[in-house]
Amino acid sequence: MDRVTRLAMHHYTMLNLFAEMGVADNKPLTAASVVVGGALAVAAGYMIYKRLSVKKRKAGKVSKIILYPIKSGPALHLESAECTETGLKFKDIHDR
Repeated sequence: MDRVTRLAMHHYTMLNLFAEMGVADNKPLTAASVVVGGALAVAAGYMIYKRLSVKKRKAGKVSKIILYPIKSGPALHLESAECTETGLKFKDIHDR
């Protein structure tokens, strides 16, 4: 269970606890719970944003592309190839 889910469950549990104690009709307490809930929502949104934002950086430079379509067969030295989700593709040859 991630941190955002735990925070949301904690907030929901606290609201249920207040309702069982009979203090749900207390307007200042209800207003405070709305403020706390809003703060939790903003914090959760920020954490999700930070987790999903990816910073791009240079990892290296490709000097050669060598494709081995058949294990222990001759290698193909390529100038370029298409990068797919499953691997490299050159003409009709797919590498995993």
